[in-house]
This record gives sequence, C-alpha cells and structure tokens, in this order.
Amino acid sequence: MEDAILLLVAITFLVGLGVAVFIVLLVQFSRARRERDGLARRITLLERAAAAAALAPPRAPAATPDAAPSGVAVHAPPPEGAYAAAEAELRAEDTVDGAEAIPSGPATADDAAGAPPSPTAPAAARAAPCAASPPRAEDAVPPPLPAGHAAGHSGDAPRERRPPAFSLEDFLGGRVLLVVGVVVVLFALGFFLKYAIERELVDPPLRVAIGAAAGIAALVGGDVLRRRGFDVFGHAVMGGGLGALLLSTFFAAARYELIGRPPAFGVTALVTALGVVLALRREAPLLAYLGLLGGYLAPAILGEDRDALLGLTGWLLALHAGVFALLWRRRWPGLDLLALAASVVYFAGWWGRFATPARQGAGAGALVALTLAMLAIALGPGVMRRRPALPTALLTAILVGATSVSAGFELFHSAHRLALGSAITVLGTLYALAARRAVGTVRGVAADAPVLDGCAVAAAAATIPAFLEGGALAPAWAAAGVVAILLAALRRSPVVLVGGLAMIAAAQWDIVDNRMPMHDGAFTPFANGAFLSFAAPSVALVMAGLVLRWRSSWTTVAGLALGGGAWLYAPVLVAEVWLHFSEDAATYGAASGDLAVAGGVAALATYTLVLALLVKRRRAVAIIAPLGTLAAVSLFAVPLLLFARRPAFAPVANPQFVAGLTVVAAWWACTTSARGALRVVVLVGAVLAGLVLLGGECAAYGANASPVGTSREELERLAQVCMSVTFAIYAAALLVTGFVRGTAALRWCGLGIFAVTLGKVFFVDMAQLPTAHRIGGFLALGLLLVGASFLYQRARKYA
Repeated sequence: MEDAILLLVAITFLVGLGVAVFIVLLVQFSRARRERDGLARRITLLERAAAAAALAPPRAPAATPDAAPSGVAVHAPPPEGAYAAAEAELRAEDTVDGAEAIPSGPATADDAAGAPPSPTAPAAARAAPCAASPPRAEDAVPPPLPAGHAAGHSGDAPRERRPPAFSLEDFLGGRVLLVVGVVVVLFALGFFLKYAIERELVDPPLRVAIGAAAGIAALVGGDVLRRRGFDVFGHAVMGGGLGALLLSTFFAAARYELIGRPPAFGVTALVTALGVVLALRREAPLLAYLGLLGGYLAPAILGEDRDALLGLTGWLLALHAGVFALLWRRRWPGLDLLALAASVVYFAGWWGRFATPARQGAGAGALVALTLAMLAIALGPGVMRRRPALPTALLTAILVGATSVSAGFELFHSAHRLALGSAITVLGTLYALAARRAVGTVRGVAADAPVLDGCAVAAAAATIPAFLEGGALAPAWAAAGVVAILLAALRRSPVVLVGGLAMIAAAQWDIVDNRMPMHDGAFTPFANGAFLSFAAPSVALVMAGLVLRWRSSWTTVAGLALGGGAWLYAPVLVAEVWLHFSEDAATYGAASGDLAVAGGVAALATYTLVLALLVKRRRAVAIIAPLGTLAAVSLFAVPLLLFARRPAFAPVANPQFVAGLTVVAAWWACTTSARGALRVVVLVGAVLAGLVLLGGECAAYGANASPVGTSREELERLAQVCMSVTFAIYAAALLVTGFVRGTAALRWCGLGIFAVTLGKVFFVDMAQLPTAHRIGGFLALGLLLVGASFLYQRARKYA
C-alpha cells in the first residue's frame, strides 16, 4: 500500500506537468483557429468586393505617361465604398448566423456613397452608385486596403498599448496561488523521496532518477510555456524544476550515498548556477526565488536526526554563493532575506539539538562562515559596485549583526571571551569599512552610510562586555561613547552621535542595575574603583559636551550633555562623601551621622560653586547647570541648619556652620553668572541663605551650647539678643555693600532685614527678655539704624 502511494505521488506530479503542457497546447490551438477564421472572413470580403467591382463598366484610362494602350479596356478597382459594403454584408450574415462580427472602421464619404440601401439588396444595385461615379485619375492606381482590413482588425487608428492596471485579484490568483502551488508540489516531491527512503519502495537510483526526471521535465515544460507567452507560469514551473533537481541531489548524497559529499556539492553548485543563469537570461526573479527556495528547503525536508553541521554549512554556503551572484547582476529584493532566514533557522536548529561544549569550536566556525557570507550578500554588491543598497539589504545587514552577536554571546561568552570579542571587533570593522566605501560614491549611496555606521557603533558597544566584566564595564562603555562622539563630530554623523550617547547610557544603566550599593564598609574616598565606575558616565557626558562644542555645530546637544553630566555627577559626589562618614564609624564614632549630612551638603555646595565659576563667561543658558545643583543643596541645607541636632556645640567652629558657609558661597557665586531678572532672584536667595545661616547658628547656640555658670533659659535669652544684633549687623553690611557696588537689590534686602529685625525686637524680645538684655538689644539696633540713615544721607549728598 505504501509503495502504491509513493508511486502515485510521483505519477501525479508528472501527470500534472503533462496537463499543464496540454492546456498550453489547447490555448495555442484555439488561437490558431481564431486566426484561420479571421483569414477566411477577409478572403470572403475580398471576393465579394471583387464581384461587385466586376459589374461596374470600364473606365477611360487617365491621361498619364503610364496609361494603358489604346483600345484596351481597363477595369478600375473597386472604390473604398465597395469594401465597406461587402464588409457590412458579411457582418450582417455573421450576425444572423450567430457568428462573431468582424469589426470595421468608421465610414468615409465614399463609404456613404457606396453603402447599400439594405443588407439584402442585390449586388448590381449596390454597384450602381459606383458605376455612376465620374472617372478619376487616381482610380488608375489600385487603392490599398484599409489598415483594419490589412491587419485583420478594424480600420481604427492603431492605439498605444498600455500596461494593465494592478489588480489584487489578478495578483492573488495569478501569482500568489502559482507560487504556493509550486511550493506545495516541491513539498510533495520531497516527501515522496523521503517516503521512498523510509519504506524502501524502489531502488535508490530509481528514486533519484524520478526526482531528476521530474525536475528536467519541469525545466523544459516551463521554458516552452514561457516562449508561448505565459512568462509568469513558465518561470514558476522552471523554478519548481530547479528545486526538484536540488532535492534529488541532496537526497542522493545525504540519504542514499550514491555520490560523495564533494561531488554532491559540485552538482548543487552547478544546479544553482543553472538557476542563476536562467534567471538572469530570462529576467525572471520568480525563477530565482523558487529555485533557491527549493534548495534551502532540502535539508529541512530530507534532514537526518544527526549532527551534520559541516555538510549543512557547506550546503548553505553553496546556495549563498548563488544568491550573491544574482544580487551582483540584478537588484532583486528579498533574496538576501531568504538566505538570512535559512541560515538562522538551520543554525538555531543545530544549536538547540546538538550544541555541546565539545562542539563549540565547530559551531563557532559555522557561525563565522555564515556571518561573513551573509555580510557579503547584504553589502558586497552595493559597496563593491558603488551603488545604493536595497532596503532589504540594509535590513539584512542589521539582522546579521544582531543575530550573530546574540548567538556568539549565548554560545561562547563564558569560555571564549577573547575569541568572541575579537570576532565582534572584526564585524564592527567590516561595517565601518563598508560605511566609508559607501560615502560620496554615487548619488544616493551616502544614505547607506548612516545605517552602516550605526551597525559599527553597535558592534563596538557589544565588544566591550565580551572582553570586560564587573566594575570595569561601565568606564569602558563610557570611554567608548566619548570616542564615538568624537568621530561623530569629525564626520558629522548623527547616527554615530546617537550611538555614542547610547553607550554612555548603557554605562549608567549597568551602574544602576548591577553595581548598587556603591560601597559596603570603610573605604578611601574618591581613590577607589567603585567611585570611578559610578562617576564614569557623568564625566563622559561632560567630555562629550566639550567635544561637540569644539568640533561640531550641535550646540544644543553639547549644552544638554554638559548640563546632564554636571547633574549626574552631583549625586555620586554626595553619596561618596556621605557614605565615607557613615560607614567609617570606627573613626568618627557616634558623630558620623551628623558629619555625613554636613559633609554631603558641603561637598555639593562646593561643587555648585565650582560650576558657577566655570560657566561665568559662557552663554546665559549655561547657568542652568549650577542652578540645578544649587536647588538640590539648598533643600538639604535648610533642615541641616535649622533642625539638626548639634552635640558638643562650639559656635562657628562646627561642621554644620562650615557646610552652611559653602551653601551661601555657592549662592553668591551663582549671582555672578546669572543675567537680568534671574540675577535678582539668585541675589535675594543668597541674602536669605546668609540670614538662615546666621539665625540657625544663634538658635543652635542657645539650644546646644553648654551653660557655664548660668541656666539654659538665660542662655536661650542671650541667644535671642545675639540673633537680633546679628541680623542688624547683617542688614547694615548689605546696605554698605549695596552702596559700594551700586546694587539697589542689596540695599532693598538690607532695608527688609532691618524691618524684620525691628519686628522681632518689638514683638518678641520685649516680651521675653529681661531689662538688661532689652537695653543691649535696643541700643545696638538703634545705633545701626542711625548709621544706616547716615549712609543714605551721605549717598544722596554726593550723588
């Protein structure tokens, strides 16, 4: 039963091919029959026109040098109206008989004169008007048949042939169904051969012969169909024939072992070359697609359940060579994607079933060979011939890099890091060389360079984790990003710029995802690997901004990079200082927590001051960098200065006051960089920061200082007097500075602080302080107010 099924499949394939040939012959026979009928009708038309002209009397010859001898009667040929009359009569008869009418051209004046009174009028009556016509000189020369009669068509003027409009129905029915049908037939032939192997129905040579005969028959029959005008159908049948030959060759070598592998590869190369040549000579991309598809499907249909990586790779490389030859001569999209899909599917199948540590070397060789072959297919024709690459070729180039690098990391990352990194480096170099080859060669080719540059940058980013790991990964990514941005600035390549920024972002992601927390235990601040790793992305951004300002016109990107790097470094700096005081409890003891907060605020304020000085002479928008860190440090400083506990307090000589001084200094430094209304806002903020620092220090003195010879209440009242006097002195200093520097905002701030101090003295100090303290407070405040008034009087006098 199984033998009968196998033979039935083979016979069905051959019978189907015969039926296709029969249909073509039937169509040709029908066409010949129509041509014969048309010729018979034209002959009948001429006979009737001649009979009508025979009944007309002879005409006198025209007086011309070529006139006939005297006494010889010359019958003039029938006028054009006679042909029209005969044609109308024949059309009427065909209409009565149900036959197809012969089309005719538009009637002329002579046609109107010679038209019959009715379709059934006798021929003599129809010829009478022609006989009554006066003789004409031009009648001596027989008039030619109308164009429609001579060609067997209507007498209308020839129309320009236009290509038919696209029809989805025609495309699905005429092409898609055709391709699917041929593929199904190839599957049937493949399963037939496989079934024959498994059941041993016929001898192996006969099985191969059946497949080869079917392929040759399909090639010959498809070529006949093509010559008969059925181009698409003929090319599809020829493609199926090529697939059948490739299947038979693979079967003979892999299953039957009738021929060795080297001869089998040679035959495969010959069949593939035959398909390439036929596709090129016939201008038939469908022939190439189907022929190569049959070759790529052969291992899937006939494959064995064993590790045959070498033979499979050789098979794929032979077919890839055919794809390369086709793309070298013709720009047929899709062949590169077909080759890539076959490579990925077969390598992934081998990997999932047979990949072992012992086979890693063979897998690496196959992966490298297939990757290089696919790069040649995708980039070789365009780059070497200096023409724009197809969109599918660029997509193939991207997918080749992504799939090969992914497979390499999965297979070889742990055991063969050096080899993997070297291979990815070579891959990136090939992309970079292809990009340089593509720039500026032919119009449109330069558009390929950004895509190839992006592939090169991606390969460089993948090389780093292949070589390095741990804390060295983030600095290496950051450094590679800076180098990429430098190349982008030199070559004006936005794609490389984006790639460089992406590598810096990858470095930051690695830190956040894999390197937290920064430290665990005591450490030396700043001089340690963890801090260098955490600071690398921010430093790289700053360097990238400087490079872009130096060698490119991307000033906006440069500013964003500088600002982003400055802000990104701030939390790293604060964390380093804070963790140092927090983790090293053996050195700082119980005060380590307070020192950590104060140290972090002081470090961030100092960093803000440096940023403000660096952007002093830059553009106005550069002030954003120090203002961002200034806002952050101010939020931390307010609770530190006003609400933090201060054990073992010493006025002024304590970490909190020093940290507050750095915050105030940072505010004043930002005033030198701000412009316009922003400068006034920052100036007011600096004045308020100083006021909070002084007020917080006086309040801390009353709350935390050790009372020596007095009570805590007395110490707090004394602190209130000191606060009022300090505020008044601070206001007077602002007034003096405002007069000296000619800054009205400082003078207004001084007057405002005087007003606040007066309110405090009258509403707080008078109610809480004893008389002695009131005297001192009022006296100091009054003298300062008088001095301030004198300053205003003097300024107005000499203004």
